[in-house]
Amino acid sequence: MKPIRLAYLNLTRHRLTTFIAIAALAIAVGSSGVLLRIYSLSNSRFTTLAKGGDGIVGAKAGHIEILLGSLNLEGDYPEFIPANLFDSLRGPEYSSKATEDDGMLHTVIPILVFGKFKNYRVMGTDESFLHRARSEDNPIILTGKWYQNNGEVVIGSHVAQEESLKVGDKIKISPWVGNTNTPAPDREFVISGIIEPTNSAWDNGLYSTVEVGREIFREGKIKTIWDDKILSYFLVYMGPKAYGKFDSLINQRTVSQAVFTEQAKVLLESLTGTGRILGAMISALIIFLAGLCVSALMITRFDAMGTEIAVLRALGYTKKEITSWLLYEGLMMSLPACLLGALIDLASFPILKSILSSGIPMNPLVTISIFQSSIVWIAAVVATVLALLIPLARVYRQDVHITLRGI
Repeated sequence: MKPIRLAYLNLTRHRLTTFIAIAALAIAVGSSGVLLRIYSLSNSRFTTLAKGGDGIVGAKAGHIEILLGSLNLEGDYPEFIPANLFDSLRGPEYSSKATEDDGMLHTVIPILVFGKFKNYRVMGTDESFLHRARSEDNPIILTGKWYQNNGEVVIGSHVAQEESLKVGDKIKISPWVGNTNTPAPDREFVISGIIEPTNSAWDNGLYSTVEVGREIFREGKIKTIWDDKILSYFLVYMGPKAYGKFDSLINQRTVSQAVFTEQAKVLLESLTGTGRILGAMISALIIFLAGLCVSALMITRFDAMGTEIAVLRALGYTKKEITSWLLYEGLMMSLPACLLGALIDLASFPILKSILSSGIPMNPLVTISIFQSSIVWIAAVVATVLALLIPLARVYRQDVHITLRGI
């Protein structure tokens, strides 16, 4: 009888214990896969950070909050900063068209969040959004043109694709100024242009003038200490020698906060790296515990079968064939368990994703596939095979003659 047949008969002879082992391993595979994919989903938020200069100015908040709000278009509605500060930074005292290593600000880009089209943010800006100090950062108009007046809007490529929009179409944009209710009505805009795909958060945005945003604030009677002379952020490209002066000017002398983009990204990567290690440790622990369950089952089963194995050895079965028998049993348990675990993963991931949706902003540019859990499936098979080492060692140490004399 071939080892694979022996493995099948032994598993089906102990159906309850076999079912328990497969179920335990399947639950471990499913839960580990879900944890891995949820982590991938949360981490994917940061893979499409837009290019937005050397510094970002926003209202007083954490560095990561400002980074994600401005360059990832996520989070709560941002607090306001005075537009007068932006105007002064564009003045001759600070700004320069030079590109050499100097202490000047080369490009300052305004952003005012004022509306939503479905789940996409609508922002006011100007042509500096297209003309930056580093040409590789410049968004490019794919079709149409940059807006010319308050009734026109430019949209990101992902918005156009998902909503089947084209140049010339009319859309309605709802005012959005945070949790404050505004009587300002929805506005109709004509799409004047579509931005070429950037594979970044800019693909999820809609862009019009700053002035139309301020009109909405006036219509909604939104009061600030600066009236309607406000912005949400502005992005800054600067010479290397400008960093110290810029930090001192914004953080020590104004109500706003300056964040240096690369420093904030390093901080973000540090935080996500800690979560990655913790998630990997938890997933590994779950698989390890499932492997111990399989190992305990196999040890108990083969201890009880010591005489049967000795008889097989006496009939001519080699240690290699007994080893194959063990390995086939491990595979016959781990492969169905991986299949069932994948089904558990598929069924539970959408539910958990929906429950956590408010805590994990979803990145529509990233797709989380079931095959991202394949590393868990491989780990489960490896853990099951490794769990067979203990009973396998006992088989190799077994003295057939002593065992048979005890019959």
